[in-house]
Amino acid sequence: MRNVLLKGSFTDIKSLLRRMEICRIREAMVYHSLAEEYHPKKGNEVLMETIKDYSNLYPVWVVMPNDTGEFYDPYNLIELLKANNVKMVRAFPAKSAQNYGLFTQRSRALLAVLNEHKVPLMFGMDQIDYDAVSSITSEYKDIPLILTNTGYRADRYLYPLLDSFQNIYIETSSYKVHFGIEALCARFGTSRLIFGSGLPVYSAGSAVTMITHLLLPDEDKKKIAGDNLRHLLGGVIYD
Repeated sequence: MRNVLLKGSFTDIKSLLRRMEICRIREAMVYHSLAEEYHPKKGNEVLMETIKDYSNLYPVWVVMPNDTGEFYDPYNLIELLKANNVKMVRAFPAKSAQNYGLFTQRSRALLAVLNEHKVPLMFGMDQIDYDAVSSITSEYKDIPLILTNTGYRADRYLYPLLDSFQNIYIETSSYKVHFGIEALCARFGTSRLIFGSGLPVYSAGSAVTMITHLLLPDEDKKKIAGDNLRHLLGGVIYD
C-alpha cells in the first residue's frame, strides 16, 4: 500500500518474492511503506504480520524520536527490536516524509540507544544532508550508518566522509558511477559497500547487474552482495 502508486512498481509480497526469484536474490531486508507514508508504529506492526511466514525476509523498522508521544521511548524501542529480532532501522526525517529534527533532545536519545546497541541505521540522502551525516557519525561512532539514494554525483561528499569515519557505508543501488564501485573499493576496501535492490521503486535487475559485472574478484562481489551486511547485523548487541 502506498499513498501514490509509482508506475511499474508493485504493492504485494508475492510480487516482491517473484522479483527476487527472477533476480536470484535469496534474502532481503524489508520495511513497510505505511511506516514511511503513514506512521512508523502502524507500518512496523503491519510489516511483522506480513512477513511472519517468510524466513528469507528480515524486518527493518522505521523509527522516529518520541517528542510528541507518538512513538516508543528509546529503551522500550530496544526491547521491542530485540523481541521481534529486528537488527536494522531506517529513518525518514525530511519534511516530505515525517518532518522532525535530528538533533532534538529525544532524537539524541534515540541515536544514543542505537549507538549503544550498534544497530545499523539507514538514511536516504533525500532525507538528510551530508553535514548532518558528519554530525551523527562524529558523535555516535558505533552506529553503522548506511546511506542510500546517493546518486552519481556524490563522490566529493562521500570520499571525505569515508576517509574520516569508519562507521559509514554506501548502499549500492543508486550509486551509479562509472567504475565508481571499483574506485571506491580501491581506496577504502570492499567492506564499506552494502548491496541494495531499490525494490519496488527501481529495477532489481540493474542493481544486481552492477555487482555481478564489477571488475573485482568474486570474493569481493560476495562481500558486497551480502557478507558485509551480515557482518553488521551480527554486531548488534541486545544482551
